[in-house]
Amino acid sequence: MLIKSGRAVSIVLADFASLDAEDLGGAGLAAALGVATPPSWPPLHNGPETRDLFRSMMREHPTDTAFCAWYILAECTVVGTCGFMGPPDADGAVGIGYAVIEEAQRKGYATEAVGLLLQHAFADARVTEVRAETLADGIASQKVLANCGFVATGNRVDPDEGAITQFARRRN
Repeated sequence: MLIKSGRAVSIVLADFASLDAEDLGGAGLAAALGVATPPSWPPLHNGPETRDLFRSMMREHPTDTAFCAWYILAECTVVGTCGFMGPPDADGAVGIGYAVIEEAQRKGYATEAVGLLLQHAFADARVTEVRAETLADGIASQKVLANCGFVATGNRVDPDEGAITQFARRRN
């Protein structure tokens, strides 16, 4: 599944084959997706444990894999990852996350990708709210969310990451 924005950004749904190719590095992933090799890989917070988590989610929810991992493509290159933390919960909420390689940051790619995730999420009648979290000092990531209509909803402390700011965007 491929979703394109009005710009040169698109997101493509991950599957088991692309996750396996990503285990080989950026060149393996790029070959699997048919795009240029990224200048570096992986983006921050996208190690083997992340791919294992997505594989588990895809096995657990085989009919809802579109609420798992996606790759961000820009200028015919894979520049990051984005996705959901699983299908909608009983309250209709889904969580999202995203990461862009350093060379592709501050070019609007994350904002475009989050917009595409929102488009996909709200096309599903079950989804009433999309949630996200950033590090409290993650100003760039917070700007991405603000540009996509998210509002801060609270804070928490993660034992490993420290202070976290929580965001949400409700269905219009």
